[in-house]
Amino acid sequence: MYKIYKTLIILILIISFNENVAAQEKIKYINLDLIIKNTKSGKSILENLENIKNENLKNFKIQEDKIIGVEQDLVAKKNILSEEEFNSKLTELKKNLKKYRDEKQKKINEFEKNKKKLINNFFKQITPLIEDYVKNNSIDLVVSKNNVF
Repeated sequence: MYKIYKTLIILILIISFNENVAAQEKIKYINLDLIIKNTKSGKSILENLENIKNENLKNFKIQEDKIIGVEQDLVAKKNILSEEEFNSKLTELKKNLKKYRDEKQKKINEFEKNKKKLINNFFKQITPLIEDYVKNNSIDLVVSKNNVF
């Protein structure tokens, strides 16, 4: 019986000690999405990225419409053209389609790489400001709100 009481008292002391330690830490949450959306430089980065994305989509749509037009023209002429000529034009269409897909994927990868670079540069610029804020307010830990579960 004595051992149970002793163990219970030790357990209560350990739990109360841990609560006091946790209460002394200053933890703050930061919403990085809000920062990038509401600052002048963040807005300009997002606007620039949106313009590039829209321009790429516009160019892709033009190329896609051309390929669809060629395909429809080829299907319409299927009965008129000889089999060899039809097959050669079909092969050429497939090459153009593959070239379009490769170019589209290349542009998408390039856009994502550029986006990542611009956002990383933005965060490098604001990191000293956050560090100063943390130091001036004696904050122990800053956690991104997006990464909290």
